[in-house]
Amino acid sequence: MVLRNLLWIMTIAALVVGCGSLEERKQVNAFKKDTRDYGRLLRWRGYEGAAQSLRTPYGAPIAVSTRGLEDIRVTSYEIVRSELAPDGKSATVDAVIDYYNERENRIRTLSDQQHWWYDEKAEKWYLDGKLPPFVTVESSH
Repeated sequence: MVLRNLLWIMTIAALVVGCGSLEERKQVNAFKKDTRDYGRLLRWRGYEGAAQSLRTPYGAPIAVSTRGLEDIRVTSYEIVRSELAPDGKSATVDAVIDYYNERENRIRTLSDQQHWWYDEKAEKWYLDGKLPPFVTVESSH
């Protein structure tokens, strides 16, 4: 009887631990997918779509103008570092972006530090910030 109760308690404990790690894995997989999708949108000029990833930590969309970005071409987007907070609810991503403006003959590189947070209801990660600070013809004059 004692052995059966002990086995029952160990089984429940294993299930609880397994559920926690399953939830953590789900969040990590969502993080990888959402940050990768954001980079792909930038890479393929989906600036409006990338802007959909921008939210305040309270869930409100961040207004972003994509004016002037129609001539920006991202040639490389590389995540060089990503770090999840111990609570698994926020993360920092450092990305290096190579791009050019079609009106110039100059490739530029910028470092973009991003602060991401996890929305449990939506099961999605959001970026608390702005689109990368691309230098456009408008902003360079």
